[in-house]
Amino acid sequence: MTDHFSIQIFDKNNHNRKDFSCGIESMDNWLKTSVSSQIKHNRIRLWCAVNDNDEFVGFYALSSHQVAFDDAQGLAYQEERYPIPAIYLKAIGVKKTYQEQGIGTELLVHAILRCITVSEQIGVAAIILNVEKDDNYKKRVVFYQKYGFDFFRNKDNFMFLSVNDAKSLTTN
Repeated sequence: MTDHFSIQIFDKNNHNRKDFSCGIESMDNWLKTSVSSQIKHNRIRLWCAVNDNDEFVGFYALSSHQVAFDDAQGLAYQEERYPIPAIYLKAIGVKKTYQEQGIGTELLVHAILRCITVSEQIGVAAIILNVEKDDNYKKRVVFYQKYGFDFFRNKDNFMFLSVNDAKSLTTN
């Protein structure tokens, strides 16, 4: 059973990432060394899961994105020939000692709901993510497929969920 936790917008003065490790070294390093600068320069927004002891136990990051119409099976309409607006789920991670407790699911659902809210303010057709290719690649793919994500044509590590499909998921 997992501790109670809340999902909050990241604040480097209140959220200590020093002891965080999700098991993917490149993601851990990015979280610890690059996130603050990317937030400062308006490249990403980061939300974090914090338990009752204020321990940083998970996170996700969002940024704007676009996808080429010829890669966007099911997203392009009619004769559309322009890049399709999207939101990029740049990263989602859960501290190793908290994995398999539902925090990743809660973070993903929170991210999807946030993307739907954004889509009501500006044009957004999809949520895009990149599945890290490592020993847990297949497990992650199954996880994302459970929430309706599908692969882009000819890209075995990039997946998408249309905002319309996301809305359908959240109303059922």
